[in-house]
Amino acid sequence: MTANLDIFPERQRLWEGVILGSVIHAIMVARYPELAHEQSWDGTNYNVQDSMGSRGTVSFSGNRVVGAFFDAKSPRNPFQSDGAYDVTKASRKMPSEHRRLAEGETFQYLLQEYQGKTVPIVTAAFWNEGPRLTAAEPWRLVYENGAHLLRRQLMEMDMALAEWRQAYGMSAPQFELARKLFEQKILNPGAPIVLSVDESLVVQAGAQGPEGLDTSRESFAEIGITLPG
Repeated sequence: MTANLDIFPERQRLWEGVILGSVIHAIMVARYPELAHEQSWDGTNYNVQDSMGSRGTVSFSGNRVVGAFFDAKSPRNPFQSDGAYDVTKASRKMPSEHRRLAEGETFQYLLQEYQGKTVPIVTAAFWNEGPRLTAAEPWRLVYENGAHLLRRQLMEMDMALAEWRQAYGMSAPQFELARKLFEQKILNPGAPIVLSVDESLVVQAGAQGPEGLDTSRESFAEIGITLPG
């Protein structure tokens, strides 16, 4: 389903969406370890990638959030255009506290070699203004130039669940485990979670051998969930 590109999403929807995506990802990389790069966490930085050279990072810090993206297919990609590149263009109007978060965290995941220097290559960026996301340009342009990497993460929960389930081919037990863990994480984000024996068996049942379980274990650990074993 196409997102509403006329209205900036709410910060809470983004937060819940990345938690849902992360939980499902951690369960399903047991079966598909080759997809481990598509979602990951480094501290409070959430990273997404596709398999075609595009990537993005969303940094959370207290009530602040900053997202930045490199879309390889964007006309703003300086490696495919002749125009001069200016990293500040996507982040103009960003408040000073958000800019410190962007420069200290978010942009560091988008560093590339460009004209002999290592610089963040950013084709789109957003930040929050209170409970809603905002940017230096309309949401449609932010989305089209990179934030589309968060398409499912920005959906309503029921639609997101249905799409994730179909995309990964989740079994009923995997789906129910994902829903349960998501609800636990949203209710108490900082509380550690240890999967029970029965929950661990759900992950193990779909695993592609030891490699898959190790990959799943690492992904769970990034979001404060322990897969015993």
